[in-house]
Amino acid sequence: MEESHHRLVSGFDLLHIPYDERWEHLKPIIVEAYLGKNGSGKPLTIPKLAEFIKKNHGFSAEVHQYRHRLHKWDIRKRTTTQEKDDIVAVVGKRSRAGASTSAVTIHQGGLMKEVDKKQLKRQADHPSPFGPITTTPRYLNVGSPEATTPGGPAPDLTPTAALITQKTLQDRSNLLLQGRREELLSRCNESDRRIISGWLHDYWMHSYLTAKFWGRGPQQWTAGLVSEVTLVGNNLETPPNFSSPAGWFPAPSPRTSEIPQPTSLCRWVIHYEEDSDLEYETEDSSPIETQAEFELRDESSWTPWPAAETQNRTLQSAMEESFTRSQFSATSVDELPLSNEFIAQAVSKSPKELALDSLAFAIMSGNLESVSNLLESGCGIDIGTIHPYHLAASILDGGHTCCKVMNDLIRLLDDHPIALNNIDSDGHTVLDSLLISILRSHTNLAPFEVSTSFNHRTRFPGEERDICGRWDADSPTVRRLHKEGHARIPQQWKHNFCHSSVQAVCHSMLSIYVPSSAPKIDTLSGLFRRRCTECGLELKLGPLHVLVIVAFYLAQRGMDGETLFGAVACAVCLLVLGADANLKAELSVAELLNSAEDNGCRHHPITAAGLAEQVPQSMIDTWSPSCQTGWKCLSLVLHRSTALYPQRPGLRREQQSTMVNSGLQSYYDNGRYNFDLEFMTSEGWEEVSDGDLFDCELVDDHEHFELPCMQDLGVLWASIQTELLTWRKITSLDPDISENFQMVFLERWLKGETEGFQTPLVEDRLMREHSKCGWFGNILVPTASGVSARYFMNMDVWVRTSFVDTMVPIGCKRY
Repeated sequence: MEESHHRLVSGFDLLHIPYDERWEHLKPIIVEAYLGKNGSGKPLTIPKLAEFIKKNHGFSAEVHQYRHRLHKWDIRKRTTTQEKDDIVAVVGKRSRAGASTSAVTIHQGGLMKEVDKKQLKRQADHPSPFGPITTTPRYLNVGSPEATTPGGPAPDLTPTAALITQKTLQDRSNLLLQGRREELLSRCNESDRRIISGWLHDYWMHSYLTAKFWGRGPQQWTAGLVSEVTLVGNNLETPPNFSSPAGWFPAPSPRTSEIPQPTSLCRWVIHYEEDSDLEYETEDSSPIETQAEFELRDESSWTPWPAAETQNRTLQSAMEESFTRSQFSATSVDELPLSNEFIAQAVSKSPKELALDSLAFAIMSGNLESVSNLLESGCGIDIGTIHPYHLAASILDGGHTCCKVMNDLIRLLDDHPIALNNIDSDGHTVLDSLLISILRSHTNLAPFEVSTSFNHRTRFPGEERDICGRWDADSPTVRRLHKEGHARIPQQWKHNFCHSSVQAVCHSMLSIYVPSSAPKIDTLSGLFRRRCTECGLELKLGPLHVLVIVAFYLAQRGMDGETLFGAVACAVCLLVLGADANLKAELSVAELLNSAEDNGCRHHPITAAGLAEQVPQSMIDTWSPSCQTGWKCLSLVLHRSTALYPQRPGLRREQQSTMVNSGLQSYYDNGRYNFDLEFMTSEGWEEVSDGDLFDCELVDDHEHFELPCMQDLGVLWASIQTELLTWRKITSLDPDISENFQMVFLERWLKGETEGFQTPLVEDRLMREHSKCGWFGNILVPTASGVSARYFMNMDVWVRTSFVDTMVPIGCKRY
């Protein structure tokens, strides 16, 4: 215990003081005797304490009086479990060599009590409750060891401190394995956080490259190979990360200007259609026995692995090897503030979890062959736990793959249809994930502003991937950004919602909603959720409502050059796929736009068109002229779609939409469509024929895919598809939208000021013939040559082009 400044030699000196007042004067003597700090070395029981004080200090008191006083003074021999946990956490958090429990004292009853090392050793052998501790509690006093002389030997840890350090490493490892990242960080100092961040990012990058190039190129990726490929200016084309550790550690640095900025000009995808009439002669090749040499810096030269290598190894086993051999990071095991041995053992005993990790990396890398192999291996995993479709939407890459990963994944996972896997653990639909990709890439919104599920996240999913292909997770600029401590992509790297991005989003929507396995398109969104503070009702938006909010933020907080062409394109795409413009959602416009001033229920049912109408004109007036025109076009498209078909009384909205547009009453039950032809009476048939369905060339397609025939938007849908397939911004001086698609003319037509859409695409007959509802030939993604009456595409800059086969949704066939 800490010594008093006026230490008493004997209690006999206090006999002149009243009895009740002598307790406080005798407190230091009583406490030291009770805890065994008075020279005897042994703590006294309370009866022995009473006897000792009476004999040596002339103060007589009963046992129950001592118990009362000790309790009042908060003096106890035992260190509580909470105190021991805090001591273990605080000592473990201080990484300086020479740390010792001897430097720790507990403030108790106005005095400082030393720590019982035996109690600490026993506590270090018990499982940790992982209680978060971010700062040293006030009742603990921890002395820091002296700094070591540079070049001098580091002092050894005391035995108790060594035991605590071992326990701390295991506890941190447990937190990591359980996904409790915030608690892990709270138990680390700044230096340890930086080391863990780098180590985890090394593991992610190693696993990603292993998955992407599985079967060709380097057979064993090492830390040195990864650095040489990704940190020296060689930008291999790679998809973004899945829960990348870079986003766990917000450590902003002001020096982004020192990092080379990516180009502002997009890449793009050109879809092509293979000629089914051509036949190719193929010869069986003998298995490769020895891998041919290749140049590491030239990915195109990377040769396939020998057959024996691909047969005897799996992606899952390779990821396990990287842990057991610690070959993915230059950080040594001794430097790591985690127990590498503990983690490696846990990983080896968790094959299903490792298999899920392997699947996630395979999806991110676009290596769907590995996904197929892992699923066929019979490891009994539930792929739904990694939300594969949401993952594919978050790694969208309009500069290299467009909709390919989403489309191929839907085909591959036919036993896990998207209709039954449409909501992830954050409450987001797959469409939500597409819209998040737009917001993260083309606005300055923070994650918490988009979803309440993101309240404690520092970055959006897939943020290291630019949606139009300008940078990637393993690009040297991005890796340097993370090395400098930035969790998020700088705003100055972003640009407006460009055609490459719009095309990828729209084509992905087709991939999701055309097949028979499609989810309900009008499923309420998990984005921009609010809860009424008055009645407690959770306010959720429909898909078109969310798109209106996305358009609002593109205009309000988007990048320079925004036109809202992309928002209009996405709205029309959703409408032709069956989104119900008459759907009303319970919402408060003031709450959504963060302009609510008073309490009370302010929400009411409203359509997406009504929501657009209620955006204050004072806000719209601050936008650029292009955004104001785009906003009017979006609002008019929604109003036109709302007025197209009246609601039929007595039927659910989802039934009305399908009946009026395709002549079939349908309802959604357990993820499958069921048909009721009882409606097809003469009276009912007369009503549905009002939609002119049977004047459409694609009547069979509309019936087969349960898609509406939106003839009133047909020319606009055809023009949007053609614009996306034929125009890109080649130089910084080029317009974002081609001269062939004039938003001003679109506004005039939608207002009724002109008979048709008098844009050059239509007036100059630049498009091929299309159906009245705007499809070219059939319901699948067309090619540029399939929509153009003559060659006018400007996208023949091959260095910025990737070629991808035409997407054919499940159930479609080429004609």
